[in-house]
Amino acid sequence: MFIRMELFGVRAANFGHRGFVNLVLLFIGYHVYTFVASYNNYWRLRRDPNVPKQWLEEQSDPGSDDWALEKERVKREERMIGKHGLKSSKYYD
Repeated sequence: MFIRMELFGVRAANFGHRGFVNLVLLFIGYHVYTFVASYNNYWRLRRDPNVPKQWLEEQSDPGSDDWALEKERVKREERMIGKHGLKSSKYYD
């Protein structure tokens, strides 16, 4: 039969070990995510024939600015086309 302090110690140890295991799993998950993201960016740029291979190998995080470029492109197209899209009634009757 456990006394009160032993039961408290067992519960505290279980809590501490469970927290440590969760932190290790979180650490592993974060690194898997960053690896997959950088791997995808690297190979997307690697398939682009306009990117010199030497430039690609010298980059520390290739493809990280793709989202900024994509947002800029969308804004530019909205300014040129307008929010109603390509098929405006004055061009397509």
